[in-house]
Amino acid sequence: MGYNVEMSLSNVVIPMEKIEGALKAINDLFKPERLKRGGADELGWQGIQTRHYSWVNTPREPFTDIVEALAKWRYQAGILGPGLIVEYFTGEKLGDDSILWTALAPFVRPGAEITLRGEDNDAWKWFFDGKKLREKVGRVVFEEFEPVKKEIPKPKSTVKRPGLGLDGPRRI
Repeated sequence: MGYNVEMSLSNVVIPMEKIEGALKAINDLFKPERLKRGGADELGWQGIQTRHYSWVNTPREPFTDIVEALAKWRYQAGILGPGLIVEYFTGEKLGDDSILWTALAPFVRPGAEITLRGEDNDAWKWFFDGKKLREKVGRVVFEEFEPVKKEIPKPKSTVKRPGLGLDGPRRI
């Protein structure tokens, strides 16, 4: 069950100075009042019964490492020069990823994009503007086109080579 999706990430970077805030935003998603989706699981990290996000196990303790936190949401990430770089989605099915990225949107560098294509060929893209996550729906359009009919001029040779005339090899 679930909805298969292909996801490609482009320039999804959380600058070094925003990593701590982004980690807090992820941990805040697991507060009982925020958990609104998924099925009931065992006792959550606060010792009370909670609900979980699709395809994400509710942690028993708050995350202390953002790379580990994103791995639980099925994203491969690493910290390099500019900050945390989210490289790719490791899952196959779409879960509550829009909730994660909405929470992280204020921390993601503007201009980042995540492109999604579903199992039924629906396509959409999430854009980050430095404050919010924005979504645009895509569509495939097939248009007729006229092939370009342009004559390609024959090259004119002005260099004479021994044994060759302008019209080809000389006959002796």
